[in-house]
Amino acid sequence: MVFHYYFSASGIYQFDAYMMGQSGENYFWIMKNGSAICSGYVAPQNNPAGTGTCGVNVQLEVGDQIYVKASGHYNGGYCGFSGFMVKSL
Repeated sequence: MVFHYYFSASGIYQFDAYMMGQSGENYFWIMKNGSAICSGYVAPQNNPAGTGTCGVNVQLEVGDQIYVKASGHYNGGYCGFSGFMVKSL
């Protein structure tokens, strides 16, 4: 699963991602132009579901790409992604 966002304004941005996995281990990353800039991990212990989050501030230029990438073990839990511009450059 991958969600892509392209940016048309340079600035400092804040991004957060979260995931709830229903079974097994799950990894996820916030990616910038193909490189991981934040990672999260979900491992249900004694519960049917576990949760993980990651957040990052990053400088983006026009045309940069941000997306969330989940591991191949992701099996239908819940996930979300949000972001906003902190400062225009």
